[in-house]
Amino acid sequence: MFANWRFERALRALENHEVVAIRAYSESIWPDRNMRAEDAPFLALDFELDGLRKDAHLLQAGWLPFEGRQIPLSKAQSFDIRSDAALDPGAVVIHGIGEQRAPRGE
Repeated sequence: MFANWRFERALRALENHEVVAIRAYSESIWPDRNMRAEDAPFLALDFELDGLRKDAHLLQAGWLPFEGRQIPLSKAQSFDIRSDAALDPGAVVIHGIGEQRAPRGE
């Protein structure tokens, strides 16, 4: 119960935030805390960065909504983000977003 109170208080603190997306997040309808995980809606997120530095640039964002045991890959989306940052060669090996692709955001 205490954890629920802290979560509710944190959401209320965001209700008047200057960023519209954060205000919308605070107004979201959350699943019942007693709902089984296999019945709850989820959103898987994936972010590709230009390295592991604390000031790394975001190169791609992807997400996939799903529920239960079914993962509909047809609902997956991803977007490349334009970046002029120097890419870490080790990161390029993992995500495949190279020097030609990153500046165009494609």
